[in-house]
Amino acid sequence: MLRATHDRAIAHYLVQWPWSGEPEMAEVYKRVLATVPAVRAKALHMMLGMQRRIADALHKAFPDRLDAISAAAATGALMGAVRAAGLAGLERYGEAEQEHLASTRRAVDIAMRGLDSL
Repeated sequence: MLRATHDRAIAHYLVQWPWSGEPEMAEVYKRVLATVPAVRAKALHMMLGMQRRIADALHKAFPDRLDAISAAAATGALMGAVRAAGLAGLERYGEAEQEHLASTRRAVDIAMRGLDSL
């Protein structure tokens, strides 16, 4: 379920992202997000809020399999893996979009192998 949710979110992002089709604006956005502390803090704040909402939804959807702590841990593991792989790839290699998506997909695969124990 986490993998399917990730795949749907990526598909939505590729179609609905505000800078789709505007490579110059996308580049400015990435640079600002990577270098302006206030913007980075706001993005992290939003991501943590989203992580809490996803964990709550998982717990409510699967109360027989996941308690609140397990749902939070699973969500954090997956989102942390994707976030870390995405940032590392962009910072180290300046990945193009397809390489970036491949990196985050690999992070999902790695996290999911660890989450199979749930």
